[in-house]
Order: sequence, then structure tokens, then C-alpha cells
Amino acid sequence: MGINPAAIQTLVSTYTTEADHALVNVRTALGDINPNAPAQVRKAVQSRFNVNLPSADESTLKTYQGSVPVLVDLLAYRQALKKKATAESWLQAAGTDHRVHPSFNSLAAATGG
Repeated sequence: MGINPAAIQTLVSTYTTEADHALVNVRTALGDINPNAPAQVRKAVQSRFNVNLPSADESTLKTYQGSVPVLVDLLAYRQALKKKATAESWLQAAGTDHRVHPSFNSLAAATGG
């Protein structure tokens, strides 16, 4: 499968910009926290918004985003980082010919349940 490295690099840049913008909003609302550290997120939300998050996972943040609007930005930040990592992995997987060369081993052990 061929890829367009320039187009993928553009995606990486776009996702980086999205993450940076969302991070500014998160840190403006919650202080200088690590948005990937659940304990810091929960503590900051508790102290700034008086909302006790039971968790900082995606489903919990979506549940509470109505009462804590900055959680929309936190979710956007995390989503942009995931998309950026995926795009970067495409660039790394491509060979010098800008193609991804998958492999399949039919004799390998079955996985899954």
C-alpha cells in the first residue's frame, strides 16, 4: 500500500496544532497539570470546579463535560494526540519506497478469544 509522506506529515502538523490549542485551554482552566495524569486531572477539576470525578477515562469525561466545559478540550487534546501518533506510525511503517509492506504468517499461533 502506497502512502503520501507529505500528506501524512501535514496531518501530523494539523494534529499537533490541535493538541497544542486544546492544551492551552486545559491549562488555562485547570492550571499547569499533566493532562495525561488522571490523578492530576481529577484533583484540578475537584479544586477548580468542585466536581469529584470518579475517573479520568474517556467515558467519565464525556459524562461530566456538561458541568465542566474544559473537559471538552481535554478530550480533544487526547484525541488529537492519538491521531498524531497514528499518522506518525504510518510514516515509520513506510519503507524508502513510501509503501507499507504487510506480512502474514499463516502458520502462526491463533490469537484472541
